[in-house]
Amino acid sequence: MVGSIRILGSIFGVILLKRKVSRKLLMLVSSIGMTVSMASLAVIEHFKAVLEGDQSDHLHHDILQQNLTEHLHHEHHGHHGHHHEEDDGNLLITVLLVVATSGFILSHGIGFNIIPMLLVGELCPVRLKSLTSGLTITVVAILVFSVVKMFPIAVATMGGHYTYGFFALVCLSGAVFSYFFVPETRGKTVDELQEMYSK
Repeated sequence: MVGSIRILGSIFGVILLKRKVSRKLLMLVSSIGMTVSMASLAVIEHFKAVLEGDQSDHLHHDILQQNLTEHLHHEHHGHHGHHHEEDDGNLLITVLLVVATSGFILSHGIGFNIIPMLLVGELCPVRLKSLTSGLTITVVAILVFSVVKMFPIAVATMGGHYTYGFFALVCLSGAVFSYFFVPETRGKTVDELQEMYSK
């Protein structure tokens, strides 16, 4: 499913590029979409932790109530509806996590998955394209490897809400970078691109 969403996002991004949509605009939309998705995941993880804490408290409460044998039948029926509400809350959180995660993957596919590599080919001088492309791919591979390895450690130590919040800030910085530093290359000739690079 993850791969399918990423492919759909990339196809959608390519279609938008074919329709003469600005590369800079796509980068902004992509980074803002990722920021919103990561922020949503942080909020959802916070409420998930709160809900799990409440469920733990109710579990200890139910154990104590089991010792009150004379009220056992009454307490069992009184809490049945409450447990049903907890199940509904868990289901809602799971759905929201799937939606937010899918939104992040789709947003990444639209812009950040395709445009940076495209800009490398357009902005770098011909004599340096092989070198810069190789360096770019290497840096991306190192960063992806680092995130994959550090993510579970960060979640275990800081919690999911802080981890996703940190990545939301990273995505937001990507939006700022895209707005101020990413040049618009759509419709420019090779000579104009070379002149832009020399400046």
